[in-house]
Amino acid sequence: MAGNDVEKILLTQGPCLTSQLCKILEAKGLSSAAARQQVSRAKGKVKRLDGLIFPHRVRFAYHESHYNSAKYWSALLNSLSTAASAYAPAIHALINRGGIVPQQYFDIISGSPILQKGQIASQTVLERLSHIGILKKIDVDGVGSCIRLGERISDDVIKLHWFRSRLLTEKILLLAVKDWAKKLGIASYDKIQLRGDSPNNPKVGTFSWDLAGPCYLSPMVSYDKNSKPRPGFLVCDVIVTGEPIGRGAVEAFVRKLNMLKQLKNISAVLPVLIADQYDIEAFKYGRSRGIIMGTPGTLFGKDVAKGLDTLLKVLSNAAAVAASKPGAVIEIFSKLAAIEGAAMNLRGPLFEMIVGHCVKKNDEGSIDIGKIVTNPDNGQKAEIDVLRTRENQEVWCYECKGYHAGNKVKLAEVEKWLKTKIPNISSYMKQHDYYRNSKLHFEFWTTSSFDDDALTLLQTTSEKTKRYSIGWKDGKAVRHYAAQIKSNSMVSTLDEHYFNHPLTKLNKKHDGQAVLDNIMFNDEIVTTESEIDFNFVFEDTAEDEYIQ
Repeated sequence: MAGNDVEKILLTQGPCLTSQLCKILEAKGLSSAAARQQVSRAKGKVKRLDGLIFPHRVRFAYHESHYNSAKYWSALLNSLSTAASAYAPAIHALINRGGIVPQQYFDIISGSPILQKGQIASQTVLERLSHIGILKKIDVDGVGSCIRLGERISDDVIKLHWFRSRLLTEKILLLAVKDWAKKLGIASYDKIQLRGDSPNNPKVGTFSWDLAGPCYLSPMVSYDKNSKPRPGFLVCDVIVTGEPIGRGAVEAFVRKLNMLKQLKNISAVLPVLIADQYDIEAFKYGRSRGIIMGTPGTLFGKDVAKGLDTLLKVLSNAAAVAASKPGAVIEIFSKLAAIEGAAMNLRGPLFEMIVGHCVKKNDEGSIDIGKIVTNPDNGQKAEIDVLRTRENQEVWCYECKGYHAGNKVKLAEVEKWLKTKIPNISSYMKQHDYYRNSKLHFEFWTTSSFDDDALTLLQTTSEKTKRYSIGWKDGKAVRHYAAQIKSNSMVSTLDEHYFNHPLTKLNKKHDGQAVLDNIMFNDEIVTTESEIDFNFVFEDTAEDEYIQ
């Protein structure tokens, strides 16, 4: 009979935590002990979620008829949020990032430590939420292994262009933060680490961050018994979605900071969270917890903010913009190229748009940018940088390499294109109704030039191949082709950001970054790094003192 009471409650009121079931039974006159006993003994159609235990050994209970229903998932998410568990921050942080992140970045967004005594590790959170279907691992072309919300939590179709655009926009934003921190001396000049720059995320204490660097500002420094300075740390996470972020994402960031404070001998931390927008509750919550709640506009001014917003929107709809609003490419370069490292990251995707615009204007037809196709024979995927079709009779697939003029296309790149990418695309085209009877053209365009052996391979393969045509354009040919358009804006953009960029003039005997470092620093010429005190090394901060 006891089990029947619990079953009726779950059937009428829906899934809930066992602690809530006990309160309902207590409200009906049972003692606390009797209520707990009745809930623990409930069997039959009363089920408990396996693989997920809430604080104080509370379980999520449901009637078997509700399993996998909208009511079930809604109640589970609500229970995770109200139970102060380690799981809710990860879910809400993912929701505030469009429901998907690269797997490597899950440790950054989850709000949980990599490893910390008495706390659930980030990877354990991932495993448990994946086990019950809230999270799902998928492979995204051009990104790799990613974590997304399960279909029952979010049935939104992943928009690949938007996702990749978001990652690039966040990368440019992080470069801006790095530049800002270096120029103001907020973090050691050459020891600021960014996510994605190495296989390991930036780490301070037991947590991963989007950006981290040692900080020697006076309020942040402490001294050991030998009077050796021990730095604090600048830590920063960024979120760029084009929408206001909610409190959930801020709570995950705050959770990292709160648990960091529990560690012994941890240095002071300067926390910065940057998003393009916040809702009011999220902003007030973050500010009340002592976080610098920044936006691109407040930190870097309107031009950079507008450039980042334009970048996200443009790359999310690259083909349409390339066809009708090529000025957006120029605007992005003009507003963002001054950020150190931005041009290097922008050249590739923006060159695809330049090529798309040029072939649309000069040779007509419809274009697509970044189209992913699958070879039906082997299941392998390939990305067509720029696809142009005309009258259902001819198809052009352009491989685009937007390098600065000093970076030649290597033999290995051409071999991969000829031996792997073209066969996969060709097989897809020949078995697709729309393209089956079309004449295929494959072209490799670059703003630089080709190594001699790469050019030789292109020439010999072109002469031997009969099933489709193979062509190529180097920087000089690309510029000549772009000049055929009445407007000279594309030629000017190519000249400024590809052909005449300072990197093209670097001495080949020197490392590019080393030479760039000799150009300017705070408006003064710096000839060698030794002229400035850059002795504060990230790795010299007695790492085992701060990581437990």
